[in-house]
Amino acid sequence: MTSLTLERIPVGSIAAICYLISDASGQTVIIDPGADPEKILKRLQDKQRTPVAILLTHGHYDHIEAVAAIKAHYPIPVMGSKDDAFLLEGSRQSIFVGRPVDPVVLDQAVTDGQVLSLCGEDWTVISTPGHTPGSVTYCVGDWAFTGDTLFANGAVGRTDLWGGSTDMLKTSIREKLFKLPDAVWVYPGHGNHSTIGQEKAIHQRYDVFG
Repeated sequence: MTSLTLERIPVGSIAAICYLISDASGQTVIIDPGADPEKILKRLQDKQRTPVAILLTHGHYDHIEAVAAIKAHYPIPVMGSKDDAFLLEGSRQSIFVGRPVDPVVLDQAVTDGQVLSLCGEDWTVISTPGHTPGSVTYCVGDWAFTGDTLFANGAVGRTDLWGGSTDMLKTSIREKLFKLPDAVWVYPGHGNHSTIGQEKAIHQRYDVFG
């Protein structure tokens, strides 16, 4: 269990989920600020939150495009995997989406098994490549923020974009995420939340990967 509170903010044209995770004092971790910075900033200000870090689950444009605007207001560290640095520099994604994607520079690279101390809690970093080479999951208490690796209702991340790998995604889900306790909540980068137990049961019943 955790004493933290969680808020979901759908952002952008494909409704990526930005998460605000706060402690009792209002210190807040921002996960995947993907678009609509004005919406995220307004929520922070309305709730009197004090951001302390931005955590990136991966480097796709729909999870990073509000980083620059938020950092302009709050000079807080951006953390993510250096294995997605080639995506964070923005140019190849700009061609894909047909507009400029501002580069994002990591202030701190996270690694598999690393424990971050944020908002008075320990956050464990789990490397979960497949959707992208640098996809990571952040676990705090009984919450797992899986980005676009694992979704609800048996859905998994696509692997046909830059550096994606279906084999790596299978391994990340089966050997990393499904080793977590069944009661852990899965908070993905799009859509509804679920639990590890629910998703494991779906994957065991159906051959999700074909």
